[in-house]
Amino acid sequence: MIAVITGDIMNSRNIPSSSIWMDPLKSLFREYGESPYTWEIFRGDSFQLEIRHPEMAYHVALRIKATVLSTPNTERRHAPINVRLSIGFGTVSYRTDRITEGNGDVFIRSGQGIDRMKKLKQSIIINTGESQLDSELNLYLKLAGLSIDSWTISSAEAMNLVLKNPDFNQTQLGKALGIEQNSVSKRLAIAHADEILEVNHMFAHKIKALL
Repeated sequence: MIAVITGDIMNSRNIPSSSIWMDPLKSLFREYGESPYTWEIFRGDSFQLEIRHPEMAYHVALRIKATVLSTPNTERRHAPINVRLSIGFGTVSYRTDRITEGNGDVFIRSGQGIDRMKKLKQSIIINTGESQLDSELNLYLKLAGLSIDSWTISSAEAMNLVLKNPDFNQTQLGKALGIEQNSVSKRLAIAHADEILEVNHMFAHKIKALL
């Protein structure tokens, strides 16, 4: 079993140059493999990414969210764009050197989620093929999403660093961000970091049990 994340940038036309969000996202994706075999950006503002360790899928989704929601905005405290993410779990029945040409239940489940999300008030959704597990986890993700989609740019930057460097203490985080430790604490509290990380831990535990 693997996971595939299909993503769709929301309000991408609000950005004068797509490189503002695309370059950081490409940098993140390169940590998980090479394009176009492991990841690919297509249609200008959509992408697919393969996650070989499926229990890490929500963690990666959070990093994608934090990266996109860190996009600078001269007019507001929040990023001018957001991203929908559909995480499918399953197997691959056919693949080429491009991830977007692959087939199998993992791709079908991931793609179906993006189509459904346009009707749902939820920006991260999963499909494991196990309906009871999906119902449970999607409820957690929906509730967590209420906080995630409200992250300010500064909170998203802090969360991005926490997710990338889970062993950093707040002093180290502050040094990396160029701010004081108490400011780090405030940003993470506003982001509900502890609660989001608890959901992440629970998600990984549930998916490991499924493998």
